Amino acid sequence: MLFWLTIEAVKDNFTSDFERELLPTKFQFAWAWAGTASLVVLTICVLFSQLLG
Repeated sequence: MLFWLTIEAVKDNFTSDFERELLPTKFQFAWAWAGTASLVVLTICVLFSQLLG
C-alpha cells in the first residue's frame, strides 16, 4: 500500500486534488519509508544473529 501511494504521488508531483486532500505530506512519506527500511534492517539483523549465534 505504501509503495503504491508513493508511486501515485510522485507521478503527480503531489499536486492533484487527491494528493493534497487525502495523502500525507512528502515528509510523512519519507518518515514512513525510513521506518519501513529500519524495520527491514532490524529484522535482518535479528534473523542473522539467531541463525549465526
